[in-house]
Amino acid sequence: MLTWSLIKVYWRPIAVLLFTVLTIALIYWYGASQYNKGYKIAAIEEQAKLDVLIVKHAKQAAEASGKYQALKSAREKERGVKYVEVEKIIERPVYLNECIDDDGLSQINSAIASK
Repeated sequence: MLTWSLIKVYWRPIAVLLFTVLTIALIYWYGASQYNKGYKIAAIEEQAKLDVLIVKHAKQAAEASGKYQALKSAREKERGVKYVEVEKIIERPVYLNECIDDDGLSQINSAIASK
């Protein structure tokens, strides 16, 4: 009964306190909902930007890979041709005191220049 008698005496301050707490809770809830709404919108926008960048990067990577494969193929073909030509040059009889004739020297110089 002591509690009920205190409520009878202090009902206005209790009502004001309760109203204040509810008002603060509603303001907090509204602010949190607005923040979450904005956060979700920003997250969706950022994900869209990332998706565009991922596609762009994938295209660039595919293009670079294609260029690399073409260059690698060309170098392997060139290396094979040089190997065959070097074999032909070495198979020739050389009767000079020099180890490499003019054809071999030009092949070596072109190989050095291409690096």
